[in-house]
Amino acid sequence: MYNTVPASLKNKIMQVSSLNEAVKLKNKKVLVLLNEYNSDIGLMKLFACGNSAFLIDLGRIIESYGFKRAIELAKMRKFLFICVKYQIAFALASYTKDEFSTRNPRELCHIAILIGLNVGQAKFGLERLKKYIG
Repeated sequence: MYNTVPASLKNKIMQVSSLNEAVKLKNKKVLVLLNEYNSDIGLMKLFACGNSAFLIDLGRIIESYGFKRAIELAKMRKFLFICVKYQIAFALASYTKDEFSTRNPRELCHIAILIGLNVGQAKFGLERLKKYIG
């Protein structure tokens, strides 16, 4: 199982197991953290009409290795491609288990570039996080 949301952000970040549950939260101003980045374009388009945004956890890539990292990269790349193509709101963050895995915003931008975003999209994703949390 992936890292859970910090206790201080429980009311601003909702962790859900499927896109069906995410669609139910579309009208609340929250960040939605999916357990699995499954790409159902229809459900993602429904989610796009609301005030919520998907939270992309780059810590999943940082803390995984080998084949598991490759699978996670591929799922995130496909998910973000759909988000960008259909203008679905997303934010980027990194939840890590310890302070040694924590990355600064510049490193997170470079990781987002590996997933298929350009520099502007990566910076915008990091800035959007402040809009929902801050």
